Amino acid sequence: MSEAFLSQFPSVHRAAIAGTLPGSSVTTDHLGTRVILPRTFDPSPVLSDRTPTNIVAPSPFSNIYFSTFREPQKKILDTRTVLISVDGACSGNGTPSARAGVGIFFGPNSSHNVSEAISGAQTSQRAEILAAIKALRKASTLFADVPSVGCIVLLCDSQYVVGAMTEWIFAWKENGWKNAKGGGVENKADFEELDRVIEALEEDGLDVKFWLVGREHNEDADRLAKAACA
Repeated sequence: MSEAFLSQFPSVHRAAIAGTLPGSSVTTDHLGTRVILPRTFDPSPVLSDRTPTNIVAPSPFSNIYFSTFREPQKKILDTRTVLISVDGACSGNGTPSARAGVGIFFGPNSSHNVSEAISGAQTSQRAEILAAIKALRKASTLFADVPSVGCIVLLCDSQYVVGAMTEWIFAWKENGWKNAKGGGVENKADFEELDRVIEALEEDGLDVKFWLVGREHNEDADRLAKAACA
């Protein structure tokens, strides 16, 4: 179930359809009636430009990015929400000489930024999942005991990762980790680990959301990921 799929139904029916996924919600704003899938970051409905370029700003300390829910010209940041850009890359993907790496971007010149190769199977999809895992583990050490932070948003250009963690994983778990075609879920162990990390953060009072963006809005993490597998 995707927002594109849901958009074909009358708004009065979307709430019932969304109810089939735990944690779904329905919102109505200037964009119309929309279903917000579980773990999906939804930028402020008052903003006409909802792209990262318009609503993401660095914090005044620690070189960590925060997302803002208010009009950018007001310069009022939502300091409860930490934004982390993640990406994976793989040179020679699908070949015996493949080299995969992750990129994690907290902010300009941040000491928390990560650019490193991965172990195990060298694929771009695994790199994308592992980037999310590593970013959240790092976030756990940085923010688990910081009461002023309540939400970690992973900015990601991978439909594969975002779709899995905001929608498909709930059906996978109910179906014994079988996909829609009845086969085994690819990269199951990595997705299980990512889900465990998210649940542990939630137990510590930190919500985890995913923000799917275009590649042009994730260039910093992409650059770090490509450098890791060069």
